[in-house]
Amino acid sequence: MKTKAIFAALTCALMSATSSAELLDAFVDGDFENSALHGRLDAYTESARGFGFNGNGGARVSGFVRHTFAVPVKSGLRLEKGMRYAFSLDVRNNSANRDVIEQIALEVYNPKTGRYDHGYWGRTVADLGGGWHRETLAFVPKRDLDSDKDSLRFILFVQLDPHRNPPIAKGLPGNTVDCDNARLTRDEPLWLFCNTWPTHNKVFCEKGRVRAHTSFVGQFLAADAKPEYELSVVAPDGRVLSRKKTVADEGGSMTVEFGRLDYAGPATLVAALSDRGRSLGERRRAVTV
Repeated sequence: MKTKAIFAALTCALMSATSSAELLDAFVDGDFENSALHGRLDAYTESARGFGFNGNGGARVSGFVRHTFAVPVKSGLRLEKGMRYAFSLDVRNNSANRDVIEQIALEVYNPKTGRYDHGYWGRTVADLGGGWHRETLAFVPKRDLDSDKDSLRFILFVQLDPHRNPPIAKGLPGNTVDCDNARLTRDEPLWLFCNTWPTHNKVFCEKGRVRAHTSFVGQFLAADAKPEYELSVVAPDGRVLSRKKTVADEGGSMTVEFGRLDYAGPATLVAALSDRGRSLGERRRAVTV
């Protein structure tokens, strides 16, 4: 299984940014608490009280060899190109010997191939206790998506471990997977910034050369923006050791040479972003000169 070009995982571990997330009203009953909707959801999935986190409402997948459970999505859900989203689901794998493999994913129907494009990679897992964990998958659509037109699916994929010998018998009572609390969030527009050289965040004082990369999630800049960057190396006492203005190339990369820095020790690389004189914020990275 591989991630297709219709959406991409977004890794920001090295980038400096602060974001807030908006919870979207994406699922018909993401908490599985509506008793009127409890019952058979598909051939292998049933929702009921007791199947969820802390004994609340949830969904249980059972009796499968290999199955994809799609959490029911509301009509009219629209995802915007370039925005960062995160799908999360609380999951409990009830198989005693890890006979069941499970993971969350998202799928979009591709009319050109007649198949679903899958996004499985980049998920994170956080322990919730009691056998439960929360899986989260962040992604950025590469085009606008509409739940009514694009067959957008947020799924829990489960299968009996195919590598066991002898094969695992289908329908064993303990080989079930429970899920609860489906969530979809959208980040506010972001400016991401990181230095790519020097390695290990060391600025060499002879030339003071720094390479950096910048990118944006969502409509952070105006359509006619002319972004400019001012990079500074600042000592712990607040002294600006050197300051240079630059612009990024089409790929978001930039290089500045601060010149000789008559200083050695801890410092801060500060990147200030502006558009035609209007300040749009700054990012800071700890470095060593």
